Amino acid sequence: MDFLKRAFAEEGFLSFRGRINRAKYIKASLICFVLFAVFALLVAANISLLGDNSFIWFLTILIYFMICIYSLANNIKRLHDLNISGAWMVAWIVITYFSEIVSLILLLVCASVKGTNGPNIYGSDPLEGKQESSI
Repeated sequence: MDFLKRAFAEEGFLSFRGRINRAKYIKASLICFVLFAVFALLVAANISLLGDNSFIWFLTILIYFMICIYSLANNIKRLHDLNISGAWMVAWIVITYFSEIVSLILLLVCASVKGTNGPNIYGSDPLEGKQESSI
């Protein structure tokens, strides 16, 4: 239970509050990409082995759901760093449904545009007191 409290805390990796800088966003995006790819390969490789075992399918859906929450939380925190409401993720998800190219462009913009200097309505500057490395 302590793990879940820390995960959903203000600075937790599943929290929708706060801000993250570009470097953390890129790392989180790469982690999500790798997790989705590995997960998809494992499911595809074992789909015939899974059969009708409802517990395995429940566990599979739960793992997929947690990866989605992690990805969503990081995208929202990055939007917060740009001083944009996390509610815009709804539009991003809809755009992804219709055009993956536009979604990729939005992802690249989030990864390349510097966040708001100093505190904003979503929290303090994640780079306060740190020197941001160039990517």
